[in-house]
Parts: sequence; C-alpha cells; structure tokens
Amino acid sequence: MNPIQPVFKCSFPGQVDWVEGNLLDAESNLGAIITVQPFHGSLKKFRFQGVEAVEFRLAEREEKQSYCITAGEYMDKVEKAKAACAINLTKVVLSHSVEEKLTNIDVNDILLNLRKAFPLAFVYALQTEEHGLWVGATPEILVKKKGSQFETMSLAGTKWGDDEFTEKEKIEQSVVTQSILSDLGLSSKHASDPEQVNFGKIRHLQSTVRWQSSETLSEGSKKLHPTPAVCGLPKAAAVDFINQTEEYDRDLYTGYLQVEGLTQNDISFVNLRCMQLFRNRIRFYIGGGINSFSDPESEWIETEKKLETLLDAIKLER
Repeated sequence: MNPIQPVFKCSFPGQVDWVEGNLLDAESNLGAIITVQPFHGSLKKFRFQGVEAVEFRLAEREEKQSYCITAGEYMDKVEKAKAACAINLTKVVLSHSVEEKLTNIDVNDILLNLRKAFPLAFVYALQTEEHGLWVGATPEILVKKKGSQFETMSLAGTKWGDDEFTEKEKIEQSVVTQSILSDLGLSSKHASDPEQVNFGKIRHLQSTVRWQSSETLSEGSKKLHPTPAVCGLPKAAAVDFINQTEEYDRDLYTGYLQVEGLTQNDISFVNLRCMQLFRNRIRFYIGGGINSFSDPESEWIETEKKLETLLDAIKLER
C-alpha cells in the first residue's frame, strides 16, 4: 500500500471558510507551518502546501490493546485520583476513550457538522503516517500571537443543563489560571475574571490571559504545554499519575496543533473534543479534571456528557 499523504484541513473560530492542503517535510520555517505535538513525545513540523481538495484515507490499524473502560473502572481511577489529591496533587486530569462502529464514514460531512454545531471552535482534520486520521472541534486556545501581543485561556470546570457551578469547578478553573500565570511569570492583573462559555450542551468557566513578549509562538506553546487543564498540578507529579493510571497512550489527544501563516494570528490549539477515524469505527477521547471535591459518579457522567456533545454534533446515535 502506498504511504499515507499527510494532509490538513481546518476552519478557524468564527469562520465558515475552509483551508486545506498537503503537509510536506518542513525544511525551514518559511511559509505556512503546521506543528503537531502529541501529549507525550516530540513534536513534528510540516510545511503547508494549499491545494483545492485533500484526500483522506481511512485505515484499519491493528490495536494491541483496547483503550475503552467501563464506568466502574473509570470511577475506581477517580477514587485513586482523589486519594492522590490528599497527598501530593492539587488536581489531575483523567481520560479514557470510547469506540463506536460506523460504516460509510465521510470525513467532510463530519467536518461540516462540527462547524455548524460549534461555530467558535477550531475545527480540523489531520492525517499523518504516524498518527492516522484525526478530526476535532476544540474550544481551547493554547497560545495566540499577533506581533508582540500574546493571549491564552484558562478553560476548566464543566456543567450542563441548569446545574450551577460549584466550589469544585471554581477551584478547578482557578488553579489552572494561577498555574498559567506562574508559568508565564505574570501577575493576576493579566487575567480576566472567569466567565461562562458554552460548547454545545455543556458549559465551562474561562479566563483570558494577555501579555506582551518577544518570544516566538513555539516558545510560548512549549512553556505552557501541558496545561493543568489537560494534565494537573503539580505538573510532573500529575504526568506520573496519568502514566501509571490511565494505562493507554493519549496520542494526539490533549496535545496541541500549531498553525502559523494561515491567518492574521498565529495560533496553537489544545487538541480537545477530538476523535480518531478508522475504516469502520470512530474512537472518541474524553476526560475531566479531578480534585478533592470530585464525586466519581459525577465525573463519569461528565465524560458521558462531553461524548454526547460530539455524538449529537456529528449526528451519530449510540
């Protein structure tokens, strides 16, 4: 079989137009550059070459282990996380994946449905030889740069329906904000007050952090990744806990995609609300922040609500 041609297609927040093209080995930083950073491991840069239409290839890749776990197994992991939060963690993010069988997958239809459902998200499809085919609609900017002006967001805490945000979600979002400020060497005056933002049927708390710097976008992204919103605090201890507890490789989930030269702002996006596509199935990646206030059953329901938001968007029934 011929090697997979790396390709990329995206639509930026608040826009309906699509940008698509082939990804070539980046011999320099000239022109448009797409950077792909998994949660673990090294990043790779590609030179973007725009074309009229890209070709997606759905593969059936061998999997050495199942990534999917039951509600009970996830709640057991939440209990372990709560215990760790009483010892050496302030917060840790636990995730898992869910697979759904689906035939006649049309990548472009999925993208259009995501764009319609989430107008303020970064909607993309990425295909590489190493990672396969991923599609997502992420609401979270890791870093945005225009000249010397930088911006990031602290996005954490999840509610749905008429439920009010509790102390658990407020603390969860606050520690993310404080960690970002600390990583950037900024004071609290650089962060806005938290506000509620919607993503489909779920809601989050968000603060915006703005600052000036002579750094490159890549330097800013590396400094913040992984944020407490996808990892936890303290960062090193949270990463260790995730590696010991989740028992699977997140791959591109909670990594980031960095886009330079395709719009007036250079931006990197945290890879959330994403899915991996195969010939006859879709694998969804979902997770949530755990702290000492967490209730295991509520945490499982939260991941289910996040999954339902994506299923509704791409019009897939379980």
